[in-house]
Amino acid sequence: MTGIVDRVVPHETKGLVEKQLMAGAGSLRKIAEECDVSHEYVRTVRVKLEKDGVRLPTPKRAESLRRVDIAKLRKLFDAGKGRQEIAELLGVSPRTISRLKHEHHIASTLHGNGRRIGAVEIRNIVLAYEGGKSILRIAKDYNAGPMRIRRILKNAGTEIRSRGARG
Repeated sequence: MTGIVDRVVPHETKGLVEKQLMAGAGSLRKIAEECDVSHEYVRTVRVKLEKDGVRLPTPKRAESLRRVDIAKLRKLFDAGKGRQEIAELLGVSPRTISRLKHEHHIASTLHGNGRRIGAVEIRNIVLAYEGGKSILRIAKDYNAGPMRIRRILKNAGTEIRSRGARG
C-alpha cells in the first residue's frame, strides 16, 4: 500500500496529510481539499497509520482533548469534584474526563457519602493510621467503609497492622 501512496502523491504532501490526520484537523474531505488530494488518498493514509498502530483522534475528540488542561483536571479531582461536574466545568463529555483520568493516571477515590476523597485527605488518612488510629475509627471519621479505608492505605503503600495492634 505504501508504494501506491508514494507514487501517486509527492512525499511532502504525504507528510502533510499524516500531520493533519494525527492532529485531528478535520474530516477526510476537509483534509483532502486542504492538501489538494482525493479523499480516497487521505483514507488510504489513515488506514495505513491505523494498521501501524497509530491511534488517530477524531476531529471532535482532538478538539475536546486540546481544551482540557491536565493540571487543572488533577486539581479538580483532588478538590473532590466528580467526573460529571468536572465535565460540565471544562465543557467536555464525562467520557472524555474518564479517558483523560485513565491516560494520565489521575487518582480519585469515592467517599462513603458519594463525595470523592482527594489527595490531601488521603495523606491525612495515612498520617492518622500511622499515628495509631484504627481503620474503623478513620472510617467513621470519613464516613466511609473500613474496607475502603484499608484499600486507600494499601494503595498508598502503607503496611497494614494486624487486627488489634496499635502504633
